[in-house]
Amino acid sequence: MNTRRQFLMCSGAVGAALGTGSGLAAVLGADGNRTRGADIVAEKPVLREPWSMARTTEMFGTNSPGPTWLKAEMLSFTAEVDRTTAKVWLPPPLVPTDPPRAVVFVARYPMTKLGFGYNEAGVLLQGSYHDQTYMHCTWMVVDDDTALILGRERLGFPKKMAVIDANVLAAAPFGTIERKGLPVIEVMGSNVRAIDPVVASAASEFNSMPFVNVVGEPRSGGRLLQFAGEQKVYRAQAVDLEVTFGNSDLDPLYRLGMASRQTGTVTVVDMAVRGGQQGASDEHSLTGTAVPAEWMAKAYPFRVW
Repeated sequence: MNTRRQFLMCSGAVGAALGTGSGLAAVLGADGNRTRGADIVAEKPVLREPWSMARTTEMFGTNSPGPTWLKAEMLSFTAEVDRTTAKVWLPPPLVPTDPPRAVVFVARYPMTKLGFGYNEAGVLLQGSYHDQTYMHCTWMVVDDDTALILGRERLGFPKKMAVIDANVLAAAPFGTIERKGLPVIEVMGSNVRAIDPVVASAASEFNSMPFVNVVGEPRSGGRLLQFAGEQKVYRAQAVDLEVTFGNSDLDPLYRLGMASRQTGTVTVVDMAVRGGQQGASDEHSLTGTAVPAEWMAKAYPFRVW
């Protein structure tokens, strides 16, 4: 009998080899039969107001009042990663922390300021500069095109489309991500147990550090964009996790070398981001810092393929 890891690696290899055969079938089958997550994707209310930039800014403005993501359901963990890979993937002047670490999460957003919900997953590397620790999003996927476009263009999240199946609040929470018929991440949880939401909020990786992302592309050059995250925790639980990364080089997260067994958290939170878009909010902000062309050229394929 194949182990789960063998299944993931074999199915990825088959999908890549056959292309329009079982690889395409995997995409269509997964996308057409999402059993958990489809409720969010399919039940978007009709957006009756006409499109306008003013409306978009009002809904998604980083400094507008209220959370952007309401009662978000998050399954996440923090893990040590390979230092060499982290150094290559972090934009200068950020360097890996000691020890080098990353936050991995799968999220279901039942409702957002945009007027609909969607699903998301990401990897956030921790980086240091002048004794300050930052979070940098090195990889992120969603299953909604509006969330993809706004997240990439306004906040520098390198979002790509994926099939995301998750049940974060189940007795055995899980999340799986596939792209182009290839498995990327599978997170399976067990032994869920209560922890104090106040303690979880204070220690949360999502709001304890400023974010620094990259906006731009190789031809026009890149620059850093810094902003802060905020959250209000309604529910927090600890969970034991078994994590498997696929072997797709389109999404080579396996290169981070994370251990397969992790201790993570299940949370329900309101989240928002503040600052950054209009320029440096204070003298210590990295917003506007130029990103070397060499880094942009090497990182850009990872951000788009």
